[in-house]
Amino acid sequence: LSPTCPVKLVVTFDIAGELGQIGAPQDEPSDVSREFEARVYTNHCTFSAGAGQNSSLNPFSMAAQLKALPYDTAAEQQIFAREASPFVELLLAPVIRAAPTGGRTLFNLNFPSVSSTAFGTVTADTKQTVANALFQAVKGVLIKCKAASGGVPRSLDDLCAELRCATEPQLSSGAGARGFKLHPTIKLGDIEHLAELLEYYMQPGGEFGVLYVPATATVENDNPDADSVYPLTAKELLRDPVHEKKKHSIISLANLDEQQKTLAVRQILHSLERELPTAAGRLGSKQNAPKIAIVIDEVGALCPYDPRNAANEGKHGASAYIAQFLNLCRKYGIIVLLSTQCVGQLHPVVRTAIGGPVFLGYPGGREKWKNFVDTRYGADKKGDKSCKKEIISGVVGLEKGKHEFVLLPPDKTKPHEVATFDLPIHKHQDAGVFGRDVTAANRDKHPIVRTDETRRAKRARVA
Repeated sequence: LSPTCPVKLVVTFDIAGELGQIGAPQDEPSDVSREFEARVYTNHCTFSAGAGQNSSLNPFSMAAQLKALPYDTAAEQQIFAREASPFVELLLAPVIRAAPTGGRTLFNLNFPSVSSTAFGTVTADTKQTVANALFQAVKGVLIKCKAASGGVPRSLDDLCAELRCATEPQLSSGAGARGFKLHPTIKLGDIEHLAELLEYYMQPGGEFGVLYVPATATVENDNPDADSVYPLTAKELLRDPVHEKKKHSIISLANLDEQQKTLAVRQILHSLERELPTAAGRLGSKQNAPKIAIVIDEVGALCPYDPRNAANEGKHGASAYIAQFLNLCRKYGIIVLLSTQCVGQLHPVVRTAIGGPVFLGYPGGREKWKNFVDTRYGADKKGDKSCKKEIISGVVGLEKGKHEFVLLPPDKTKPHEVATFDLPIHKHQDAGVFGRDVTAANRDKHPIVRTDETRRAKRARVA
């Protein structure tokens, strides 16, 4: 975010809620702070009312776009079917996991057509077949509605009503329509069960209700109102700022539980993956002059290594999405910064996908970080232990109070270095009285609220 850096757009996933003070105005702003505020639009995307840009992953914010698409020619129908897929994927995220490289699997196994083996388990093929059939059924219902009425359901209630009459030659309103034929693997009972699950998960008190609050407004002037709800989309995150030169979107996930955090990050990353190539081309992002940076703080909370579910997590979990995301961004010259308490505890697919420079800090007596050194430099073989021994010795010898890090360069043949950071956070930021939620007790000092109020005052002066 410095003036000399070519990066123009930064998206930060704040998993633990420790970055809410970024961009917060100081009580007595320094010249550096004023310059930063005038140059960088800091937007806090939250999932709680009364703080920042209250956001939602509710897919029905896309309904108007789907309705606006023409549907007369075969080419237009093909385009609609393609554009409907992200809608269905986001809608079914609590029930169906989509692998970043293709393929789907069931997250909920209580569907009537899901059969178990003699040992009481469900095979991967069964999960995939039923998941794909359910996905195509929902997509088929959207196509049925589009062909019959020119529009699509605009709410969950409307969609569930259409799902329950998916195979009938009419819409839920009674208007005539062409019925959708289900895949032989599933029956109408599976569709009805899917509708019940979606209604349960997305209700205000449901497991994922906080993520799917209906949007009530759209961002038009980079001045969101804390009492409105805005759709959180990749296009919005990668949109150029209206007033400032650079834009920093901080997605605050602190008030979510672990399942909600994982689902939100998985879906946002997958959405960014679709939009980043276009945004990189528009901005002219290159490896030697990147224009976009993605930051995932406390990534270890999203993709820890657990041998019991490592295989599934590596295919359909957050680990798979992050690994795929790293590979994509490397191709298009996009910076991805991961931070974690212990890089050695990350899932192996993520450790393997990390190809850029790595800074290892003071280990504090932990030993797991050595797993990453093994992943990066390979298992010990005769004659190649000296490099790893020097790295391990260097990390263990770091001084805790000096902000020292051992730098592992991308080129594994080059020696490691010791780097010291002068933390810039103290130069232009003031945390104030920080908490994960905005409450009556901390509203006047909470950094997100202070940022919002200062921005609104600034926009009013400009107007």
